[in-house]
Amino acid sequence: MLEAGDPRLWAAFGTGPRPALLIDVPAQVTHPMPPAPPVLRPLRLRQLELLAFDGRVLGPEQQPLAAVRIEVVGTAYVTTTDPAGRFRVVGVPHDPAHPGPVRLRLTARGRVLTAEVDPTEPDIVIVCAPPPR
Repeated sequence: MLEAGDPRLWAAFGTGPRPALLIDVPAQVTHPMPPAPPVLRPLRLRQLELLAFDGRVLGPEQQPLAAVRIEVVGTAYVTTTDPAGRFRVVGVPHDPAHPGPVRLRLTARGRVLTAEVDPTEPDIVIVCAPPPR
């Protein structure tokens, strides 16, 4: 049974008791986005070149490092070095209008290193420092 509360309160409001229902519901208010600026020039699409480059991974005293996992950061491309420490990366997007380095992630024996290489360099050599003692 519902109680209407103190009758003096209702008299102070100048009305009699009335049934009411209060529901507290969270609401998300979306604010309209401003309109996008008009397109002033036609859209230009161009295809990026896909690069292939070779490199070597060396350890202390210029020793080739085999079985090093090489990932191109930001892509799904992965390869490993051969017994001579050589690797080949194929299909890396390259914009000749805005050339830049390619970031590689090297993983071997639980260590992870990153290197930025210039894919246009003819002889890419990544030298890994010995692990700290």
